[in-house]
Amino acid sequence: MNEPHMISAQPALPVADVERAFDFYEKLGFRKHFQNRDLHLLIEKDGVILHLATQLLSGVGGCQIMVRGVGRLYESARDAGLEPFHDLMDEPWGCRDFTLADPDGNLITFSEPLASID
Repeated sequence: MNEPHMISAQPALPVADVERAFDFYEKLGFRKHFQNRDLHLLIEKDGVILHLATQLLSGVGGCQIMVRGVGRLYESARDAGLEPFHDLMDEPWGCRDFTLADPDGNLITFSEPLASID
């Protein structure tokens, strides 16, 4: 069995208002990629992806890490005794992912595009 392979990281930034924040990033050339109401906005420019999220305002940071073999990583994390903050599931934005909270409460989401899953 192949080991999971991490591909890239996508930081999640806490914002008070996703539309106001997008006004700033749009001036830098970012475009909307996915939006979940006024809670979360995924923006992209030249392959750089940022998550702007109001649910992070508690001061907790976050990051999405793109992975090949997310199912194997999920099982490995569970076998190591890590309890998911959010279980492995297929999401409407086109990824299969799960989330762990690190010891300081930062949320790390591991994702794999559904199109690349066998």
